[in-house]
Amino acid sequence: MTATDWANADPVFWSWLAGFIDGDGCFTLSRRTRDDALFGANFNGMISISQYKNRSWVCDYIKKITGIGTVINITTTSNFGDSSGKRWLVSRQSDIISIIEMIYSHLIIKKNDGRLLLKAINLMSTRKTQYYTRGVFDELDKIYHKMKKGAGGMRKK
Repeated sequence: MTATDWANADPVFWSWLAGFIDGDGCFTLSRRTRDDALFGANFNGMISISQYKNRSWVCDYIKKITGIGTVINITTTSNFGDSSGKRWLVSRQSDIISIIEMIYSHLIIKKNDGRLLLKAINLMSTRKTQYYTRGVFDELDKIYHKMKKGAGGMRKK
C-alpha cells in the first residue's frame, strides 16, 4: 500500500489501529550489545501487536490493510497453560515512520513512546557510516532508557 492509498484509506482504521497499539501493542527501541559496534551497542526500532486465540485474525487484518510488516505465529506458556496466537511486527524504519505518522494523533496511552521511537529512528537515519557519532549514540541510549523505564507510556510523574 502506498502513502496515497493510506491517505485514501478509511480514517476509522487508523484510530482503530491506534487503539489496538494503545491496548495490546508495543513501541520498542532495542539495544543490542555488539563487539563490532563503536560504542559497544546497536539500536533497532519495532512496532508490534500480539493477539491470542480467537483474536489472532487481527494481526492478519492489519497486515492486509497496511501492506507492511510480518505476521508470525507465537506460542506462550504460563501458569494457565499454553496459548497460541499471532504477532504483527514492523521493523523497517520507513514503515515505522509511516505507521506512527498515520496513528499519532489517535494515540492516547502510548503517544509518548510513539514520539520517542520516531525521534530515535530519525536519529538512526543520520548515521553516515557503520557507526553512530558519540552524540547520536548517547541520545539514542537516553531514549532507550526512557522507553525501557516507561512500561507502555504509563509513567509516574
